[in-house]
Amino acid sequence: CTQEAKICPDGLSVGRGGPNCEFTPCSTSSPSPTLDETANWKTYTNTENHYILKYPTDWKLTEDTVQQISIVGPKKSDFILYITVRPEKLESLISELSGGIPTHEVKVEKNYKMGEVTMNKITLIPQNDEENIQEDYLFTERNNEGYLIEYNKSALIHQQILSTFKFTN
Repeated sequence: CTQEAKICPDGLSVGRGGPNCEFTPCSTSSPSPTLDETANWKTYTNTENHYILKYPTDWKLTEDTVQQISIVGPKKSDFILYITVRPEKLESLISELSGGIPTHEVKVEKNYKMGEVTMNKITLIPQNDEENIQEDYLFTERNNEGYLIEYNKSALIHQQILSTFKFTN
């Protein structure tokens, strides 16, 4: 048989084979659906601040105030994820953060996509060996409110939780 290939409708290729050197039939099965790891998670809806998100069933969500929630995992080593809503603009937040921790450099990445929401990613990078903790934030403005999310980017579970964050209006 010749070494020709045929591209099938699903994008995969097949070669020639068998006694008549015919192309192997293309697969008719549909690709398996991707598993939604968040499907069985709890859903939190904040009607006053117009957002929803999902979090694992063994994690605890606390409404610290009407404007702030915290989500913490079952292990003491789990980082806490905070979402705070307050009337704030990006420029004032950056000023607050850079003045609050002078030993850190403030890095801002605009148009950072987290799930369905585009945000500003703010990272405080330590500038000396004594201050070795990097702090990570996401921030977006909507309806004259600032949505500030403090999370740990190295915690995969935080990334998964934040990928479910959506505005409801």
